[in-house]
Amino acid sequence: MKYLLFFLINAIAWGSYASDSYQPGIFLTNSNGKYDFIVSGGISSRGVLVVADECEGSKCYKKVESSYMFNKGEDLNASDEINLNKVYRYEVSGIKIKNSITIAYYFPNEKTLSKTSLIKDRGGDIIKVDGSVSKGFVCKSEEGIHLYTLSKNRNINNHMYYSLGYSVKPDCDRFMHE
Repeated sequence: MKYLLFFLINAIAWGSYASDSYQPGIFLTNSNGKYDFIVSGGISSRGVLVVADECEGSKCYKKVESSYMFNKGEDLNASDEINLNKVYRYEVSGIKIKNSITIAYYFPNEKTLSKTSLIKDRGGDIIKVDGSVSKGFVCKSEEGIHLYTLSKNRNINNHMYYSLGYSVKPDCDRFMHE
């Protein structure tokens, strides 16, 4: 509860953050063997999705073209806790990942992606686009999944929540202290 209060105060104090160059989202396995990309505000067509995964024992990113993403509409199990935008779910095929829950970034075009550095860090994923740096991670609370992106000053840029509808073992505390 104290972390929730911390995030709410931080969100009010620092305001919202929106990036025209990429959109972070929650990427998870769905019940029909495909994947869902949960993202605030929706996405445009013709972009590229980059998904964090484990590859041969190390961290890596896998790319998915937008032709493999299908809009399933607004997701009422998810909420944008800072910007208060509607949250949308996209079913994704054409990819296999080892992690059942991870972070993904949607880029509106290849040009933006080519100017981007993505680095796996022990406490999350570092993304650098045109000199702007932020750290993103997904974690579990007792009842769902949280996505956070933090500025290099550790101010919260994004906080999205997705309710799983069942209890899971929380692990968000470890990310807050790294």
